[in-house]
Amino acid sequence: MEPNLQILSESKEVDEDRSWWKILLVGLIGLGASGGAFHYFINFIAEPGASDFWLFVSCFVLFLVIAILQVLFFKDLWKILLASAVQVLAPVFFFANEFSGPDANATRILILGFLVGYYFVFLGVRRGHRMVQNTIKLRFFEISRRTLPRVASGVLIVLSVVVYLSYFSWNLAPKDVGLLVTDGLLEGVKPFSNIIVPGGVIDPAGNMGDLIKSLALAKVQESKITVQDQNQSVSVAYGSLPPDYQAKVLNTVIGEMQSALQAKFSSFSSGETVGQFTYAVASDYFAKFSSFTGPFASILVVAILFFLAKGTLALFYWLIEFIAYVIFKALIVFGFAYVNLETRTREFLLLS
Repeated sequence: MEPNLQILSESKEVDEDRSWWKILLVGLIGLGASGGAFHYFINFIAEPGASDFWLFVSCFVLFLVIAILQVLFFKDLWKILLASAVQVLAPVFFFANEFSGPDANATRILILGFLVGYYFVFLGVRRGHRMVQNTIKLRFFEISRRTLPRVASGVLIVLSVVVYLSYFSWNLAPKDVGLLVTDGLLEGVKPFSNIIVPGGVIDPAGNMGDLIKSLALAKVQESKITVQDQNQSVSVAYGSLPPDYQAKVLNTVIGEMQSALQAKFSSFSSGETVGQFTYAVASDYFAKFSSFTGPFASILVVAILFFLAKGTLALFYWLIEFIAYVIFKALIVFGFAYVNLETRTREFLLLS
């Protein structure tokens, strides 16, 4: 049963009316944090660097903290929703140049991403506000746990859409980033090279020509070579052949393997690194996959990016809630807001 809410006195209403500048201040800080997060995130995608990454993280965390504080400090739900709408949807103007681009589908995906992201933020702040309105005693961490996950999910959805479009539609992200990711994955499977490619070593910095040579050598060493001896075909081991004949056989097998790769991958070159070849193959397969599945490929990639980011961020919810709690207590101590009683048993906050 919801408690019966009532204003204590006319003086309290006057105090609340005078706190409009504090409401505006909190909203503007949230807007600045949101804008800063998207600004530094775009810079990081275009040119990865530690400074842009940590500035993005700082603004992102500040935005989540402000979202929690707005639920606590703003008594009217419409004020929270209005502030959240401006904070989440305003950064779409960072991508105004892309609206006039040739890919109209990318623009629709971007706008849809922002709207879906705001819907999740809306769910989070509404759930937190309902708890504030229906609780007898303010319990900060219970309110933040109801608000934070959905607000964070909303922003991560938008960021996942931005990452997807930056790589696959706008060509904003440099190729070097994709190569770094591919090289990192190849380094991870390097200890299992003999299982994946018997006779070869998966080294992302290694030359494809050298890898093919090692694979061809392993192939001929394990097989019998057929030679003509006095009009008879004789199968002999590769190691028993003369050196010049070994080189001839090996070069023949290398040429066959290179021709097979060239026929399957038109961009193949024996002079490129293993990492570059793997990245090109992955990009080619993804392009074919996208053309086959159409818009479902976009949804799948965005979903994968979102769940990866969501799983990582969930490990740090406790830290974000702790930072928000420290700021919340500091604002109470310095008189920015205070706790009052609507009845003898129910607490609520007013901006002082």
